[in-house]
Amino acid sequence: MNAAVSGYCAQEDHEESDCVVGVYFPENYPPGMGIQLNGEIVKGKNGMAGEIKFLPIDVDWEKDIDEKKFEKIVCKVVQTVNAILAPDHIILYQSKIKQKDWDCLWKDYQSNYPSASDPKVVVSDDFQSDFNEGMKALTLKRLEKVTN
Repeated sequence: MNAAVSGYCAQEDHEESDCVVGVYFPENYPPGMGIQLNGEIVKGKNGMAGEIKFLPIDVDWEKDIDEKKFEKIVCKVVQTVNAILAPDHIILYQSKIKQKDWDCLWKDYQSNYPSASDPKVVVSDDFQSDFNEGMKALTLKRLEKVTN
């Protein structure tokens, strides 16, 4: 996840001081999250920042989740991330919800559960591309530190 968030940030125009969060919902596996703040990946204790599969959400990630339940779960995760980190951007890597549908879904959810901040939420099914770009960016960043 860290590489995907780094890749997204390397390709998009935003302030280096922005907080950018990527949340990945792979099919039949638990989700994960990456956080970039002030141009650096936030790793947390023992590299465990972003282990959102441990949120108290009643779901078996290894089974198929029906569309309506999945939408509610994604909204709860976004609400939680937003309440804790108040990010500037959230990228939702998944293949079940399209951007136009997300915008309506999130607006409806927010009518019942308002947030203190309003991040830009981007729906993406391009995890692999961002991951690849992130691996390049992280490698180059590491090489720059070694040569300086």
